[in-house]
Amino acid sequence: MKNKTILFILLLSLPKIACSFEYEKDKGIIKVLNNLGDNSSYRFDKIRVSGKKIDTVPFYKSYGPKVRDFSTKMVYSEDRGTALYCGAGHNRPVLNDVWEYHLASNTWYLLHPSDGGLQNNVRNNWRILKAVEKKQSQNQRVDKKLLSKYGQAKQEMMSWYRKYIKFENGYLQTISGGPPYPSHTWDGLTYDPNVKKLLWHPGGEGSLKWYAESNNLSFDELLKKKGITSKVWMYQPASDTWVKQSIKAGSHQPALRGMGATLQYIPDIKKSIFYVAVSNVSPPAYEMWTYDAVNNVWEEIYPNNGQSISALSRNGVSPFGEVQSAYSTRDKKLVVLSGSKTWSYDVLNKEWSFIVDDPKTRGHHVNSVFVYDSVNDIFILIQPGSGYEGNKRSPYIIRTMKLKEKRWVTVTQEGPEPRKGKWWPPAGYYDPEHNVVVTYNSEEIWLYRYKK
Repeated sequence: MKNKTILFILLLSLPKIACSFEYEKDKGIIKVLNNLGDNSSYRFDKIRVSGKKIDTVPFYKSYGPKVRDFSTKMVYSEDRGTALYCGAGHNRPVLNDVWEYHLASNTWYLLHPSDGGLQNNVRNNWRILKAVEKKQSQNQRVDKKLLSKYGQAKQEMMSWYRKYIKFENGYLQTISGGPPYPSHTWDGLTYDPNVKKLLWHPGGEGSLKWYAESNNLSFDELLKKKGITSKVWMYQPASDTWVKQSIKAGSHQPALRGMGATLQYIPDIKKSIFYVAVSNVSPPAYEMWTYDAVNNVWEEIYPNNGQSISALSRNGVSPFGEVQSAYSTRDKKLVVLSGSKTWSYDVLNKEWSFIVDDPKTRGHHVNSVFVYDSVNDIFILIQPGSGYEGNKRSPYIIRTMKLKEKRWVTVTQEGPEPRKGKWWPPAGYYDPEHNVVVTYNSEEIWLYRYKK
Protein backbone atom coordinates (compact mmCIF):
# COMPACT_ATOMS: atom_id res chain seq x y z
CA MET A 1 0.00 0.00 0.00
CA LYS A 2 2.87 2.33 0.84
CA ASN A 3 4.46 1.74 -2.59
CA LYS A 4 1.15 2.47 -4.33
CA THR A 5 0.85 5.76 -2.43
CA ILE A 6 4.37 6.79 -3.43
CA LEU A 7 3.66 5.88 -7.06
CA PHE A 8 0.43 7.92 -6.99
CA ILE A 9 2.29 10.96 -5.61
CA LEU A 10 4.97 10.59 -8.28
CA LEU A 11 2.36 10.42 -11.02
CA LEU A 12 0.70 13.59 -9.71
CA SER A 13 4.05 15.39 -9.71
CA LEU A 14 4.72 14.63 -13.39
CA PRO A 15 4.09 17.53 -15.79
CA LYS A 16 0.85 17.24 -17.75
CA ILE A 17 1.50 16.49 -21.41
CA ALA A 18 -1.07 17.21 -24.09
CA CYS A 19 -0.87 13.96 -26.07
CA SER A 20 -3.23 12.40 -28.58
CA PHE A 21 -4.49 9.79 -26.10
CA GLU A 22 -6.15 12.56 -24.10
CA TYR A 23 -8.69 13.07 -26.87
CA GLU A 24 -11.91 11.08 -26.61
CA LYS A 25 -12.92 9.63 -29.97
CA ASP A 26 -16.44 10.50 -31.08
CA LYS A 27 -18.43 7.42 -32.11
CA GLY A 28 -20.39 9.41 -34.70
CA ILE A 29 -17.19 10.69 -36.32
CA ILE A 30 -15.62 7.22 -36.34
CA LYS A 31 -18.77 5.93 -38.06
CA VAL A 32 -18.46 8.64 -40.73
CA LEU A 33 -14.78 7.76 -41.28
CA ASN A 34 -15.48 4.03 -41.49
CA ASN A 35 -18.36 4.50 -43.94
CA LEU A 36 -16.70 7.06 -46.24
CA GLY A 37 -16.40 5.43 -49.67
CA ASP A 38 -14.04 5.81 -52.60
CA ASN A 39 -13.79 9.29 -54.14
CA SER A 40 -16.14 10.56 -51.44
CA SER A 41 -16.26 13.65 -49.26
CA TYR A 42 -17.94 14.77 -46.05
CA ARG A 43 -18.29 18.05 -44.22
CA PHE A 44 -18.42 18.82 -40.49
CA ASP A 45 -20.24 22.14 -40.10
CA LYS A 46 -19.16 22.53 -36.48
CA ILE A 47 -15.86 22.02 -34.66
CA ARG A 48 -14.92 21.53 -31.02
CA VAL A 49 -12.42 23.98 -29.53
CA SER A 50 -10.42 23.48 -26.36
CA GLY A 51 -7.02 24.25 -24.87
CA LYS A 52 -4.95 26.56 -22.71
CA LYS A 53 -6.05 30.18 -22.15
CA ILE A 54 -8.78 29.85 -24.76
CA ASP A 55 -10.18 33.25 -23.72
CA THR A 56 -7.06 35.19 -24.75
CA VAL A 57 -8.29 35.82 -28.31
CA PRO A 58 -11.96 36.71 -29.02
CA PHE A 59 -12.56 34.36 -31.98
CA TYR A 60 -10.90 31.24 -30.53
CA LYS A 61 -14.01 29.71 -28.95
CA SER A 62 -16.09 30.06 -32.10
CA TYR A 63 -13.57 29.31 -34.84
CA GLY A 64 -10.46 27.75 -33.35
CA PRO A 65 -7.23 29.16 -34.81
CA LYS A 66 -8.77 30.60 -38.01
CA VAL A 67 -6.73 30.01 -41.15
CA ARG A 68 -3.99 32.60 -41.66
CA ASP A 69 -3.29 33.69 -45.24
CA PHE A 70 0.05 32.44 -46.60
CA SER A 71 -0.24 29.69 -43.96
CA THR A 72 -2.21 26.81 -45.49
CA LYS A 73 0.04 23.98 -44.32
CA MET A 74 -0.92 21.69 -41.44
CA VAL A 75 1.62 18.97 -40.60
CA TYR A 76 0.73 15.52 -39.33
CA SER A 77 2.38 14.07 -36.25
CA GLU A 78 2.10 10.28 -36.24
CA ASP A 79 3.20 9.90 -32.62
CA ARG A 80 0.45 12.31 -31.50
CA GLY A 81 -2.19 11.36 -34.06
CA THR A 82 -2.86 15.04 -34.71
CA ALA A 83 -2.05 17.79 -37.21
CA LEU A 84 -0.09 20.80 -35.96
CA TYR A 85 -0.67 24.37 -37.14
CA CYS A 86 0.94 27.76 -36.53
CA GLY A 87 1.84 30.96 -38.36
CA ALA A 88 0.60 34.52 -38.73
CA GLY A 89 -1.52 36.14 -41.40
CA HIS A 90 -0.10 38.80 -43.69
CA ASN A 91 -2.10 41.56 -42.03
CA ARG A 92 -4.34 39.72 -39.58
CA PRO A 93 -4.56 37.69 -37.51
CA VAL A 94 -0.99 37.98 -36.22
CA LEU A 95 -0.40 35.43 -33.45
CA ASN A 96 2.46 33.28 -32.19
CA ASP A 97 0.23 30.46 -30.97
CA VAL A 98 0.39 26.73 -31.78
CA TRP A 99 -2.64 24.49 -32.34
CA GLU A 100 -3.27 20.86 -33.11
CA TYR A 101 -6.27 19.21 -34.71
CA HIS A 102 -7.54 15.76 -33.71
CA LEU A 103 -9.80 14.30 -36.38
CA ALA A 104 -11.45 11.44 -34.46
CA SER A 105 -12.91 13.94 -31.98
CA ASN A 106 -13.12 16.88 -34.43
CA THR A 107 -11.24 19.02 -31.92
CA TRP A 108 -8.94 22.01 -32.29
CA TYR A 109 -6.72 22.22 -29.21
CA LEU A 110 -4.70 25.32 -28.32
CA LEU A 111 -1.31 23.98 -27.24
CA HIS A 112 0.54 27.28 -26.91
CA PRO A 113 -1.33 30.58 -26.35
CA SER A 114 -0.15 33.71 -28.13
CA ASP A 115 1.96 36.01 -25.94
CA GLY A 116 0.04 39.25 -25.73
CA GLY A 117 -2.94 37.85 -27.63
CA LEU A 118 -3.60 39.36 -31.05
CA GLN A 119 -0.53 41.13 -32.42
CA ASN A 120 -2.11 42.84 -35.43
CA ASN A 121 -1.19 46.28 -34.12
CA VAL A 122 2.35 45.11 -33.34
CA ARG A 123 2.77 44.11 -37.00
CA ASN A 124 1.43 47.49 -38.16
CA ASN A 125 3.79 49.35 -35.84
CA TRP A 126 6.69 47.19 -37.03
CA ARG A 127 6.00 48.25 -40.62
CA ILE A 128 5.88 51.94 -39.69
CA LEU A 129 9.11 51.79 -37.70
CA LYS A 130 10.91 49.85 -40.43
CA ALA A 131 9.76 52.27 -43.16
CA VAL A 132 10.87 55.40 -41.28
CA GLU A 133 14.16 54.00 -40.01
CA LYS A 134 15.05 52.81 -43.52
CA LYS A 135 14.48 56.32 -44.89
CA GLN A 136 16.48 57.83 -42.04
CA SER A 137 19.41 55.44 -42.63
CA GLN A 138 19.46 56.51 -46.28
CA ASN A 139 19.16 60.23 -45.39
CA GLN A 140 15.79 60.44 -47.13
CA ARG A 141 13.08 62.93 -46.17
CA VAL A 142 10.28 61.63 -43.93
CA ASP A 143 7.01 63.53 -44.30
CA LYS A 144 5.27 64.94 -41.19
CA LYS A 145 2.29 62.58 -41.37
CA LEU A 146 4.48 59.47 -41.38
CA LEU A 147 6.74 60.96 -38.71
CA SER A 148 3.69 61.51 -36.49
CA LYS A 149 2.66 57.89 -36.96
CA TYR A 150 6.22 56.84 -36.21
CA GLY A 151 6.20 58.57 -32.81
CA GLN A 152 3.05 56.78 -31.67
CA ALA A 153 4.10 53.45 -33.19
CA LYS A 154 7.47 53.58 -31.47
CA GLN A 155 5.92 54.37 -28.10
CA GLU A 156 3.54 51.43 -28.41
CA MET A 157 6.26 49.11 -29.68
CA MET A 158 8.66 49.95 -26.86
CA SER A 159 5.90 49.27 -24.33
CA TRP A 160 5.13 45.93 -25.98
CA TYR A 161 8.82 44.95 -25.93
CA ARG A 162 9.07 45.70 -22.22
CA LYS A 163 6.02 43.59 -21.46
CA TYR A 164 6.34 40.59 -23.75
CA ILE A 165 9.95 40.22 -25.00
CA LYS A 166 13.04 38.91 -23.24
CA PHE A 167 16.66 38.16 -24.19
CA GLU A 168 17.75 34.68 -23.12
CA ASN A 169 20.11 31.98 -24.43
CA GLY A 170 21.60 34.49 -26.85
CA TYR A 171 18.44 35.50 -28.74
CA LEU A 172 15.21 37.47 -28.43
CA GLN A 173 12.06 35.55 -27.56
CA THR A 174 8.65 36.10 -26.06
CA ILE A 175 8.11 35.69 -22.33
CA SER A 176 7.07 32.06 -22.95
CA GLY A 177 10.09 31.44 -25.18
CA GLY A 178 8.46 31.68 -28.62
CA PRO A 179 9.09 33.74 -31.77
CA PRO A 180 8.27 37.49 -31.55
CA TYR A 181 5.50 38.74 -33.91
CA PRO A 182 6.06 35.93 -36.38
CA SER A 183 5.61 35.79 -40.12
CA HIS A 184 3.63 33.33 -42.26
CA THR A 185 4.52 29.67 -42.58
CA TRP A 186 4.49 29.67 -46.40
CA ASP A 187 5.57 26.03 -46.87
CA GLY A 188 8.37 26.24 -44.32
CA LEU A 189 6.74 24.00 -41.74
CA THR A 190 7.37 20.33 -40.94
CA TYR A 191 7.42 17.84 -38.07
CA ASP A 192 10.50 15.78 -37.21
CA PRO A 193 9.43 12.58 -35.35
CA ASN A 194 13.02 11.84 -34.26
CA VAL A 195 13.07 14.87 -31.96
CA LYS A 196 9.26 15.18 -31.77
CA LYS A 197 9.43 18.82 -32.73
CA LEU A 198 7.70 21.15 -35.14
CA LEU A 199 10.28 22.93 -37.33
CA TRP A 200 9.31 26.35 -38.68
CA HIS A 201 11.09 28.64 -41.12
CA PRO A 202 10.87 31.53 -40.55
CA GLY A 203 9.35 32.00 -37.13
CA GLY A 204 10.24 35.64 -36.43
CA GLU A 205 13.31 37.38 -35.06
CA GLY A 206 12.50 40.64 -33.31
CA SER A 207 14.85 43.62 -33.10
CA LEU A 208 17.71 43.59 -30.60
CA LYS A 209 18.09 47.34 -31.14
CA TRP A 210 14.47 48.03 -30.19
CA TYR A 211 14.72 45.68 -27.21
CA ALA A 212 17.80 47.49 -25.91
CA GLU A 213 16.17 50.89 -26.39
CA SER A 214 12.90 49.89 -24.75
CA ASN A 215 14.71 48.60 -21.64
CA ASN A 216 17.46 51.26 -21.47
CA LEU A 217 20.14 48.63 -22.12
CA SER A 218 23.36 48.82 -24.08
CA PHE A 219 22.87 47.50 -27.60
CA ASP A 220 26.62 46.86 -27.96
CA GLU A 221 26.70 44.79 -24.76
CA LEU A 222 23.70 42.74 -25.88
CA LEU A 223 25.32 42.20 -29.24
CA LYS A 224 28.32 40.61 -27.50
CA LYS A 225 25.98 38.12 -25.81
CA LYS A 226 24.07 37.30 -28.98
CA GLY A 227 24.41 33.66 -29.99
CA ILE A 228 24.62 32.21 -33.48
CA THR A 229 21.17 31.04 -34.52
CA SER A 230 19.35 30.22 -37.74
CA LYS A 231 15.87 31.39 -38.73
CA VAL A 232 14.37 28.03 -37.77
CA TRP A 233 12.27 27.80 -34.61
CA MET A 234 11.38 24.46 -33.03
CA TYR A 235 8.33 23.66 -30.94
CA GLN A 236 7.97 20.53 -28.82
CA PRO A 237 4.26 19.85 -28.17
CA ALA A 238 4.86 17.37 -25.33
CA SER A 239 6.62 19.95 -23.16
CA ASP A 240 5.03 23.06 -24.71
CA THR A 241 8.44 24.63 -25.32
CA TRP A 242 9.94 26.73 -28.11
CA VAL A 243 13.64 26.93 -28.93
CA LYS A 244 15.52 28.72 -31.69
CA GLN A 245 17.94 26.55 -33.62
CA SER A 246 21.52 27.25 -32.53
CA ILE A 247 24.55 27.04 -34.80
CA LYS A 248 28.04 25.93 -33.84
CA ALA A 249 30.64 28.63 -34.43
CA GLY A 250 32.52 28.08 -37.66
CA SER A 251 30.09 25.51 -39.03
CA HIS A 252 28.64 25.68 -42.54
CA GLN A 253 25.10 27.01 -42.32
CA PRO A 254 22.34 28.20 -44.66
CA ALA A 255 21.30 31.83 -44.94
CA LEU A 256 17.65 30.66 -45.05
CA ARG A 257 16.65 33.77 -46.97
CA GLY A 258 13.65 34.22 -49.21
CA MET A 259 9.89 34.05 -48.81
CA GLY A 260 8.02 30.97 -49.96
CA ALA A 261 10.66 28.30 -49.30
CA THR A 262 9.76 24.72 -48.42
CA LEU A 263 10.92 22.73 -45.40
CA GLN A 264 9.93 19.06 -45.58
CA TYR A 265 10.86 16.10 -43.37
CA ILE A 266 12.07 13.10 -45.37
CA PRO A 267 11.66 9.84 -43.40
CA ASP A 268 13.99 7.82 -45.67
CA ILE A 269 17.00 9.93 -44.72
CA LYS A 270 15.64 11.04 -41.31
CA LYS A 271 16.39 14.65 -42.20
CA SER A 272 14.45 17.66 -43.44
CA ILE A 273 15.07 19.26 -46.83
CA PHE A 274 15.10 23.04 -47.19
CA TYR A 275 14.72 24.47 -50.69
CA VAL A 276 14.42 28.04 -51.93
CA ALA A 277 14.78 29.71 -55.35
CA VAL A 278 13.09 33.12 -55.34
CA SER A 279 13.62 36.71 -56.43
CA ASN A 280 11.41 38.24 -53.70
CA VAL A 281 14.51 39.25 -51.73
CA SER A 282 17.56 41.19 -52.88
CA PRO A 283 19.80 39.60 -53.95
CA PRO A 284 17.72 36.57 -55.01
CA ALA A 285 17.94 33.46 -52.82
CA TYR A 286 19.06 30.06 -54.14
CA GLU A 287 19.69 27.31 -51.58
CA MET A 288 19.16 23.63 -50.91
CA TRP A 289 20.12 21.91 -47.67
CA THR A 290 19.35 18.94 -45.45
CA TYR A 291 18.89 19.44 -41.72
CA ASP A 292 19.61 16.67 -39.21
CA ALA A 293 17.66 17.75 -36.12
CA VAL A 294 19.03 14.94 -33.94
CA ASN A 295 22.64 16.06 -34.44
CA ASN A 296 21.79 19.69 -35.22
CA VAL A 297 23.74 19.64 -38.51
CA TRP A 298 23.05 21.40 -41.82
CA GLU A 299 24.52 20.00 -45.05
CA GLU A 300 24.34 21.81 -48.39
CA ILE A 301 23.13 19.89 -51.44
CA TYR A 302 24.48 20.37 -54.95
CA PRO A 303 22.13 18.15 -56.98
CA ASN A 304 22.26 16.88 -60.58
CA ASN A 305 25.97 16.08 -60.42
CA GLY A 306 27.04 19.12 -58.42
CA GLN A 307 25.06 21.91 -60.08
CA SER A 308 23.93 25.05 -58.25
CA ILE A 309 20.27 25.75 -57.47
CA SER A 310 20.68 29.06 -59.27
CA ALA A 311 21.63 27.33 -62.53
CA LEU A 312 19.06 24.53 -62.21
CA SER A 313 16.13 26.81 -61.39
CA ARG A 314 17.00 29.35 -64.11
CA ASN A 315 17.03 26.51 -66.65
CA GLY A 316 13.69 25.16 -65.41
CA VAL A 317 15.16 21.89 -64.15
CA SER A 318 14.32 22.68 -60.52
CA PRO A 319 11.55 24.89 -59.05
CA PHE A 320 11.61 28.67 -59.12
CA GLY A 321 9.22 30.87 -57.14
CA GLU A 322 7.18 30.36 -53.99
CA VAL A 323 6.55 26.63 -53.63
CA GLN A 324 4.85 23.86 -51.72
CA SER A 325 5.96 20.24 -51.49
CA ALA A 326 4.91 16.73 -50.52
CA TYR A 327 6.98 13.54 -50.28
CA SER A 328 6.27 10.12 -51.79
CA THR A 329 7.46 7.36 -49.48
CA ARG A 330 6.98 4.82 -52.32
CA ASP A 331 9.05 6.57 -55.00
CA LYS A 332 11.40 8.35 -52.57
CA LYS A 333 10.70 11.60 -54.39
CA LEU A 334 9.83 15.08 -53.22
CA VAL A 335 7.22 16.64 -55.50
CA VAL A 336 7.15 20.45 -55.62
CA LEU A 337 4.50 22.79 -57.03
CA SER A 338 4.80 26.43 -58.04
CA GLY A 339 1.63 27.70 -59.70
CA SER A 340 0.95 25.55 -62.77
CA LYS A 341 4.35 23.82 -62.77
CA THR A 342 5.38 20.56 -61.12
CA TRP A 343 8.86 19.13 -60.40
CA SER A 344 10.22 16.11 -58.58
CA TYR A 345 13.41 15.58 -56.61
CA ASP A 346 14.86 12.07 -56.34
CA VAL A 347 16.10 12.07 -52.75
CA LEU A 348 18.37 9.03 -53.00
CA ASN A 349 19.97 10.05 -56.33
CA LYS A 350 19.92 13.79 -55.57
CA GLU A 351 18.39 14.74 -58.89
CA TRP A 352 15.78 17.30 -59.92
CA SER A 353 13.45 16.70 -62.89
CA PHE A 354 10.72 18.82 -64.45
CA ILE A 355 7.39 16.96 -64.69
CA VAL A 356 4.69 19.11 -66.29
CA ASP A 357 3.30 22.62 -66.80
CA ASP A 358 -0.49 22.32 -66.67
CA PRO A 359 -2.43 25.60 -67.04
CA LYS A 360 -5.38 24.06 -65.17
CA THR A 361 -3.22 23.48 -62.10
CA ARG A 362 -3.42 26.25 -59.52
CA GLY A 363 -0.82 25.06 -57.07
CA HIS A 364 0.16 28.36 -55.49
CA HIS A 365 0.73 27.83 -51.76
CA VAL A 366 -1.28 30.90 -50.80
CA ASN A 367 -4.65 29.40 -51.79
CA SER A 368 -4.30 25.62 -52.20
CA VAL A 369 -3.61 22.48 -50.15
CA PHE A 370 -1.10 19.95 -51.52
CA VAL A 371 -0.66 16.52 -49.90
CA TYR A 372 0.59 12.98 -50.53
CA ASP A 373 -1.86 10.13 -49.93
CA SER A 374 0.49 7.41 -48.66
CA VAL A 375 -2.18 4.67 -48.64
CA ASN A 376 -2.94 5.06 -52.35
CA ASP A 377 0.43 6.46 -53.50
CA ILE A 378 -1.11 9.53 -55.11
CA PHE A 379 -0.63 13.30 -54.84
CA ILE A 380 -3.77 15.33 -54.18
CA LEU A 381 -4.22 19.06 -54.75
CA ILE A 382 -7.21 20.95 -53.36
CA GLN A 383 -7.24 24.10 -55.47
CA PRO A 384 -9.52 27.07 -56.31
CA GLY A 385 -12.33 26.40 -58.76
CA SER A 386 -13.53 28.61 -61.60
CA GLY A 387 -15.56 30.99 -59.43
CA TYR A 388 -12.84 31.70 -56.88
CA GLU A 389 -12.14 35.39 -57.38
CA GLY A 390 -14.36 37.69 -55.34
CA ASN A 391 -16.61 34.94 -53.98
CA LYS A 392 -16.28 34.55 -50.24
CA ARG A 393 -17.47 30.94 -50.15
CA SER A 394 -16.25 29.94 -53.58
CA PRO A 395 -15.91 26.26 -54.43
CA TYR A 396 -12.64 24.39 -54.76
CA ILE A 397 -11.84 21.37 -56.91
CA ILE A 398 -9.80 18.19 -56.47
CA ARG A 399 -6.89 17.30 -58.73
CA THR A 400 -4.75 14.18 -58.49
CA MET A 401 -1.44 13.02 -59.93
CA LYS A 402 0.38 9.69 -59.96
CA LEU A 403 4.11 10.13 -60.50
CA LYS A 404 4.37 7.39 -63.14
CA GLU A 405 1.64 9.05 -65.24
CA LYS A 406 3.14 12.56 -64.89
CA ARG A 407 -0.17 14.36 -65.43
CA TRP A 408 -2.83 16.07 -63.35
CA VAL A 409 -6.44 14.84 -63.43
CA THR A 410 -9.52 16.66 -62.14
CA VAL A 411 -11.90 14.41 -60.21
CA THR A 412 -15.53 15.01 -59.22
CA GLN A 413 -16.17 13.68 -55.75
CA GLU A 414 -19.31 12.11 -54.34
CA GLY A 415 -20.40 14.52 -51.63
CA PRO A 416 -19.89 18.21 -50.81
CA GLU A 417 -17.16 20.21 -52.58
CA PRO A 418 -14.25 21.75 -50.71
CA ARG A 419 -14.58 25.51 -50.45
CA LYS A 420 -13.05 28.74 -49.29
CA GLY A 421 -14.34 30.22 -46.04
CA LYS A 422 -15.50 33.75 -45.31
CA TRP A 423 -11.96 34.89 -44.52
CA TRP A 424 -9.20 32.80 -45.99
CA PRO A 425 -8.55 29.78 -48.22
CA PRO A 426 -8.43 26.41 -46.47
CA ALA A 427 -5.49 24.88 -44.67
CA GLY A 428 -5.07 21.13 -44.67
CA TYR A 429 -3.14 17.86 -44.41
CA TYR A 430 -3.38 14.14 -45.15
CA ASP A 431 -4.34 11.91 -42.21
CA PRO A 432 -2.76 8.45 -42.81
CA GLU A 433 -4.45 6.89 -39.78
CA HIS A 434 -7.91 7.48 -41.26
CA ASN A 435 -6.86 7.69 -44.93
CA VAL A 436 -8.47 11.07 -45.66
CA VAL A 437 -7.44 14.52 -46.81
CA VAL A 438 -8.57 17.07 -44.23
CA THR A 439 -9.12 20.78 -44.91
CA TYR A 440 -10.22 23.54 -42.55
CA ASN A 441 -11.51 26.90 -43.78
CA SER A 442 -11.96 28.64 -40.40
CA GLU A 443 -15.58 27.53 -40.12
CA GLU A 444 -15.80 23.87 -41.08
CA ILE A 445 -13.86 20.67 -41.61
CA TRP A 446 -14.01 18.91 -45.00
CA LEU A 447 -12.86 15.33 -45.62
CA TYR A 448 -11.99 13.50 -48.83
CA ARG A 449 -11.07 9.87 -49.38
CA TYR A 450 -9.51 8.91 -52.70
CA LYS A 451 -9.82 5.15 -52.20
CA LYS A 452 -10.22 2.82 -49.23
